[in-house]
Amino acid sequence: MKKRDEGSPNWMSFCPLDDSVAQLGDFLGQDVKRWDLDAPVPELPDILEFSGPKGRYEVIKRIIDTEKPTARQLFQRLAAGGGHATVVGSPEEVADMMQNWFESGAADGFNIMAPTYPESLADFIHYVVPILQKRGLFRKDYTGHTLRDNLGLPVPTAKITQGD
Repeated sequence: MKKRDEGSPNWMSFCPLDDSVAQLGDFLGQDVKRWDLDAPVPELPDILEFSGPKGRYEVIKRIIDTEKPTARQLFQRLAAGGGHATVVGSPEEVADMMQNWFESGAADGFNIMAPTYPESLADFIHYVVPILQKRGLFRKDYTGHTLRDNLGLPVPTAKITQGD
């Protein structure tokens, strides 16, 4: 895994800017293609004036209002993680963030969305997972042979009996 300053430019190069522009335009109902990519994002209307999904709109508006990104930065950010938390850093930094979120109750699980496959996913498995295992936050072994066993779920009874 790479340090934040080494990883970010490479990581962002995988973000499909055109797709993000189209998706955001559809979502907002605005022609965002006309936005100057290297200028700050224009202010969005208040949430009370927005008729679409409020939660997603709040996330996008919060990013714009607090981070003051350029249009290009916003499109890349949304393409990379849809506005969800995106972590780029050393294995220790990634593990620290995951531990902090888990222990504070902010998350009870994580979806790992690697920017490249299989390289980035392999990096996560080989570098971050062992740190989490040493901290007792990630299993080293599984007791059962199936997902059902490992979740502690009973084997369902058959709904059909002989003679039916």
